[in-house]
Amino acid sequence: MNAPVASAFERPDLTPRDYAALSALVHRETGILLPDSKRELVNRVIEAWMAPLMEVLEADVGERQGAAERLRLLAVRHLTEMDRAPGLHRLVYRELRWEAYAGSPFHRLNQRYAHLVEGVVADGVKAGEIRAE
Repeated sequence: MNAPVASAFERPDLTPRDYAALSALVHRETGILLPDSKRELVNRVIEAWMAPLMEVLEADVGERQGAAERLRLLAVRHLTEMDRAPGLHRLVYRELRWEAYAGSPFHRLNQRYAHLVEGVVADGVKAGEIRAE
């Protein structure tokens, strides 16, 4: 990564949306990449923001024991991220074009999140912590 971009990522005044936007536009080897369309830019921003969060969340859920603790973690993280990055949540629900949702980076990340929640619930049912009904 070149020096100006690296220094931008070290700035404490940047918001989560700023980081995601920069990540979506910066290629580590070649520098700035311009998207072909607004949709591509929005998808890049969402993926740059959400993918690292999913990696951390998946690891953290895996370290927790019990369905209640895992579900609490999922809820708290979701609400905390909504509070921390409301602009990105608005971007998802106002700017993302849903006709192109299937197969999009956001769709794939949503599937990962849904599978994570489903796994926690299934494990809780299997362990008798959650009723199967």
